[in-house]
Amino acid sequence: MSTDAQEEQGHRRAHREGYAVRKVWKDIASGFKDVERADFDRALKALAGGVVPALWAYAVDRFSRKGAEDLLKVIGKVRVIFDMDGLDSNEPRDRRWIINRAEEAREYSETLSRRVRDTKEEQRDGGLWVAGRAPWATRSRGTASSARIRHRRPKECRRARTNSPGRRRGNSLRLPSQ
Repeated sequence: MSTDAQEEQGHRRAHREGYAVRKVWKDIASGFKDVERADFDRALKALAGGVVPALWAYAVDRFSRKGAEDLLKVIGKVRVIFDMDGLDSNEPRDRRWIINRAEEAREYSETLSRRVRDTKEEQRDGGLWVAGRAPWATRSRGTASSARIRHRRPKECRRARTNSPGRRRGNSLRLPSQ
């Protein structure tokens, strides 16, 4: 479910239960990797400071995929409602379920990350084009699913060398749309 759809569902839930949405915090960043999540930190700070009485999250794995680490900041201290999971951090009976779901999300993310990394490594080792757009002045051999590493196109390579002073000035070397 997209973040916009999750946000809309949260608004509907708040309206249905007679609450007003005071602020929407949204991070379009990994809840798994060790990256800064500024809105996540602001939301927890607002919750801890009493600025908002509760947070709504679509699901435990949307809140964080770092396992119990992030959940222990809120369980039993402040209220976070995990809508899809039907869990509430203020409910003693939900504590174990929240922690278990958080750990399952962390384990799933670790496994998925390892699978993607291994797949890309195998593709590279096999000479396959891994992902993304081909570098300028190259072409593929084979179908999209079996494309081998791109081979240089001599005419465009000469053009690239000719344009390299422009590239140093910040000009793009992409071919014009055809």
